[in-house]
Amino acid sequence: MCNAHEGKMFFLFYIYLNPFNCIFNCIFQILITLAIITLIHWFIFLPNVPKFHVHGVTLTQFNLSDSNNTLHYKLNVP
Repeated sequence: MCNAHEGKMFFLFYIYLNPFNCIFNCIFQILITLAIITLIHWFIFLPNVPKFHVHGVTLTQFNLSDSNNTLHYKLNVP
């Protein structure tokens, strides 16, 4: 074999046996798995937005001052 193929094979061999690559791959796979589980959990137990309805309101005071354009009001919600 020529030296170019030996270097390439050594490089590929080094990639597969490097313990840091194995640790990185394991951590990456765990993070992806946790992200998928979190998304599935979120879609199954999707929180509901509370709904509010107002059935009546009264406006008892409504004053607009001309000097500085300030609006004063009293709004009562029973």
